[in-house]
Amino acid sequence: MQICFQPSMNCKKSSYNITNPIISHYKGIHKQLAVDTVYFGNRDLLDLSVDDIFKKTDESIRAENLIGEGSEAKVYKIPNTSYCLRLHKPTMNEYGEEFNLHLTEEDKINHVVAKIGGNSTIMKYLEGYNAFVKRDDVAAQKRIFQDIKEMPVSAFQRLLNQFIHAMNNKMLFDCCGKNIIINPKDKTLTAIDFYKNSVEYPNTMYPLSYMYSALTSFYDDIEYKKVCANKILNTFLNEVESKSLSSFDLAQLDISMLLRKLQDSKLFTNPNYYKLSHRIFGEIRDLKITQYCNSEDSISLYGKIKQARAIIRQLF
Repeated sequence: MQICFQPSMNCKKSSYNITNPIISHYKGIHKQLAVDTVYFGNRDLLDLSVDDIFKKTDESIRAENLIGEGSEAKVYKIPNTSYCLRLHKPTMNEYGEEFNLHLTEEDKINHVVAKIGGNSTIMKYLEGYNAFVKRDDVAAQKRIFQDIKEMPVSAFQRLLNQFIHAMNNKMLFDCCGKNIIINPKDKTLTAIDFYKNSVEYPNTMYPLSYMYSALTSFYDDIEYKKVCANKILNTFLNEVESKSLSSFDLAQLDISMLLRKLQDSKLFTNPNYYKLSHRIFGEIRDLKITQYCNSEDSISLYGKIKQARAIIRQLF
């Protein structure tokens, strides 16, 4: 008999390993343990046998575990694990026909850890709540306002980098508040729904604008929108200040598109404020391109960034 102690869910894989990542659940074709094994402590879901994994996913399909539902899928929290089950409605009858640990980068971008047949998947469970609330839900809006206000700019930078990584893999974010998870405890923002861009008719994703739209589309509160604008504009400045960005990188960020969205949201109380912001941020973009091409540390660039931060504090 082999005895294993596993005190936490973050420990290494158990002695049971799946050698063939694609396994039929119903046909029962999966590797048997070479010896009897007894475990003490918590085990990660993916350390279990395939039958035990499906037993847990089957048991999770209950109303009390439902954490989200869209037009294509239902999502259930798998109790006592750090995972959730995403059941794809159109192919529900194929759920459980395979267990596949061969993941593409697209799968990983969407937090998938295993594919289990018919486009259904096991995914990482993200703590927090989504950024969508009804316009008449004042209490929920106040909660989001406070949580976003306390969210560090680094959380927005992490979200931006998630968007950019998806774009580099030819994927687009489904721009909706339901697809941004706010975690006030860990101070994080995480996007959860990306899809493959069309090859024949590709769309363009503007990450800064998408971030602002997803967080503010269903809110009429100008002060809340100003907080979001402040955080996202400072995210752009942090990216410019800390990274080597080419003209292509800057075009991807498209600060001009974001400024137009802020203008459409009536955040510039005076037309001259918009013109000033557009000019300053345009100069920052041009100076960054010059710095990239000439490999110079431009004093003028950092002077403009300082000026932009002052404008942000004044306006938002």
